[in-house]
Amino acid sequence: MNGVEKKLAAFPRKILSSPDGDIAYREAGAGAPVMLLHGIGSGSGSWLFQFAALRERYRMIAWDAPGYGDSAPLAKATPGALDYADALRRLTEKIVSAPFTLVGHSLGALIAAAYCRQFPASVASLVLVDPATGYANDPPEERMRKNAARKELMERLGPEGLARERGKKLLSAQASAQALELVLWNMSRLRKKGYLQAADMLANSDLRDFSDGIETPVLALCGTADQITPERSVIKAAS
Repeated sequence: MNGVEKKLAAFPRKILSSPDGDIAYREAGAGAPVMLLHGIGSGSGSWLFQFAALRERYRMIAWDAPGYGDSAPLAKATPGALDYADALRRLTEKIVSAPFTLVGHSLGALIAAAYCRQFPASVASLVLVDPATGYANDPPEERMRKNAARKELMERLGPEGLARERGKKLLSAQASAQALELVLWNMSRLRKKGYLQAADMLANSDLRDFSDGIETPVLALCGTADQITPERSVIKAAS
């Protein structure tokens, strides 16, 4: 058991079983509920630092998206953002009282916006962290190229190879060794089917299709050193 696994052992996965497939999640603390959605190359364990820092003030709940961790993949071969939002609804209606704060990171921000658009009464506030905007409205050839490149890396390298190839690029040069260890640990434990489904969802969705018309209070955040979802993409999503 490495350092990340030892720390995450304090927040073991729980399973919500349903006919539509199991959904795994971790939780910590008590207080106002906060639902946390990870990015495409991660999992519920990516919120370890937030669990440790905020559990005295909030009830922090982090899911493994369908096809990640111990969560079953979605039934559709190429699900859309609303399919992920429906899966999240199956979880939230069972384990958390509404309204709650919904936080989505990267791909999770796209899912969070789709959820908030579908179920606005359950969301007190929406936080989009380094949001992936999706590229459904890109030219078709560009959309296909981006999706094929992402899938090719997974098929060729597998989760552990993908972590070695991409992990450092997700952090700034100033990131701590602990942050890098967490990123690499999460990425090396991806499941190929879930990742490929999420890649299709990213290619066929656009954040603005869901964010337009949201009346819930929204906070959008982006790190100035972020090269994957740079500040200009946050401005694009908010405009």
